[in-house]
Amino acid sequence: SIVNPLVTPLFLVAILDKGSYIIAENGDENLRRIQQYLNRNYARKCSIITTDGKYGLRTHFTLIQALQIETDCENTNGRFDQELTDTCPTLSAGMQGRLVYLLQCALYINGIKARVNGIYDAYTTEAVKQFQKECRLPQTGVANMSTIKALLLSTGDTTRPANACDTFTRLSYQAARALYLSGYRFVGRY
Repeated sequence: SIVNPLVTPLFLVAILDKGSYIIAENGDENLRRIQQYLNRNYARKCSIITTDGKYGLRTHFTLIQALQIETDCENTNGRFDQELTDTCPTLSAGMQGRLVYLLQCALYINGIKARVNGIYDAYTTEAVKQFQKECRLPQTGVANMSTIKALLLSTGDTTRPANACDTFTRLSYQAARALYLSGYRFVGRY
């Protein structure tokens, strides 16, 4: 039999995947470009993701894997683990490159319509400040670990000071008082 060296396992997975590689109805063209960028630059170390312009878990995990790759993490599992927390960069105005591009992608998928061009310009600084304001982070315009973690994890940086928490159980008076005495002023219940 003849073996085609161009048909790699990743390519075969992409062919057999039932996902879409054309823009979906109501797909976002900018998100599609982000997905194509992730495929072009990280598929060899991650996996090929659909480029349908719809945000999903595979795009999310691949974005985290790309950050792990760019920060030289040994583990590229797509989880914002302790190793990524420890190696997470601080990005600021004047910087450019892949890490800035990934930051801009994360801003975009979080609804902050940042330019996605790999250049940390005034527009990116304002986009970061807007996100920080929405997350009640210090509005510095600098993307530190807390900001990047908040962009990529629903819990954000769990070590940052907080005056709010959430619970799925009803709080007793004693539990509510203990939270209040610990500095919490807001409790959400879902």
